[in-house]
Amino acid sequence: MNDTVSPHGFVAAPHCAPANPSLPQNDSAAQQEARAIQLDLTRLAYQWGTVASLPQVPVVGGLPGNETPTLTWWVMLTEIFVKLVENHIAVQLAALERDPAVEAAGIAINQTLVKQIGGEVASIKAKIAHNTTGGTIWSRLEQDAEMALLALGEEALAARLEDHARKLCGALELGTANEADLGSVFPRSLETYRALFQDVAVPGIAWCFQDDAEFARLRVAGPNPVLLARVDTLPAKLPLSAEAYATVVAGDTLQAALSEGRVYMLDYQALSVLVPGSYDGQAKYVYCPIALFAVPPGGASLVPVAIQCGQDPSEHPLFTPTVRPDQQWGWEIAKLIV
Repeated sequence: MNDTVSPHGFVAAPHCAPANPSLPQNDSAAQQEARAIQLDLTRLAYQWGTVASLPQVPVVGGLPGNETPTLTWWVMLTEIFVKLVENHIAVQLAALERDPAVEAAGIAINQTLVKQIGGEVASIKAKIAHNTTGGTIWSRLEQDAEMALLALGEEALAARLEDHARKLCGALELGTANEADLGSVFPRSLETYRALFQDVAVPGIAWCFQDDAEFARLRVAGPNPVLLARVDTLPAKLPLSAEAYATVVAGDTLQAALSEGRVYMLDYQALSVLVPGSYDGQAKYVYCPIALFAVPPGGASLVPVAIQCGQDPSEHPLFTPTVRPDQQWGWEIAKLIV
């Protein structure tokens, strides 16, 4: 659907959103004609194709000139790359302190690289941060003159920053490979993972990602919050007993929760069309899990109740939250599958 046609039939530029979008089925004859013209213009502006790395996925071949990354965008991106490479360097230096025998290739080269590029980016950023530092009228006029000269070479500067970004990206790939090697030197643990964040803040979720409350929160605040559905009965393929429910949600019953609309389910049956394959000689597995959640009586947040990692209960056992050490990892793996 293309929503770049106004109700009056005026055609907007291909990259502009309309002030009052309409649905094709509600268009008048004039609007339908205008929409067809708009689609033709858009097809001229955006040429789609495929690339070998993403077969059968449409990829735009190039953007119109007014939609290519700006100089400001390249400055922001390059700053991020500089920060990430600095973090890789700090990780490798910290590893050397822990074990001098660790091979940390390219530290000196990358230090020189980020110092050079970081200084150049800071200089460009200072110039494009126009008239934000006050000063006299004469200093602002001087900035105006610098900006005029900068505008003449903006395309060349953007190309230079793009080249810098590619170099830093290469350094990041090397740093990631080096840190993979470090993973075989130091114990595989959450502490080792958190040590990978030296100049970059550790994501907050790194401290709570295994919590049941966080797992439930992500069902409504995570990257895919639209599949959760309220249910008033449980499907036969999810044989959760009333007794099992009561042990998870204290002071509640399964029947009360269902009748009061406090039970929610995720069902990934649609994934059953996927065919398991293999990679590098290792089998790959496709799961179609079902997960059940509930809001406790008087509560306001979901709690996880049960997970079945497949559609057939005769093949897939039902996991519930537990504090028993011999059952905990089954529950953790079930959450990861969901």
